[in-house]
Amino acid sequence: MVKTIIFLFLLMPLVSVSDPLDRFMPENVAGAARLKDQLVGSIWSYKWRGREYEFSFESDGSISKLKSWSMVSWVVTAPNEVVLEGVSDRMVLLFNDHATKFQTIDWDGEESSGIILKRENKY
Repeated sequence: MVKTIIFLFLLMPLVSVSDPLDRFMPENVAGAARLKDQLVGSIWSYKWRGREYEFSFESDGSISKLKSWSMVSWVVTAPNEVVLEGVSDRMVLLFNDHATKFQTIDWDGEESSGIILKRENKY
């Protein structure tokens, strides 16, 4: 529990939009749209409990490649933040400035992270 609280405290400066009303400022909306564009079609390695799992962000808001997340959807909520929504729970992914890695607290409360493996070239 203490480890989780310390982890969240260390992540607080990374959360760019703390006031919910700030999410609708033009620069934050543009940043969120940019993050979504970067994530669609990208493939990630997710590290959890010493193992790695591969998943992909799909354009329809679903997650593919990771069967245990087949019912999970995703939505960008800020320029560096994605919320994964499962059947009965949510998980927040906090991305770095270049959207090449993220930190999170997994569904079960464990610290976890991810790193990009492949980004779809859209141009």
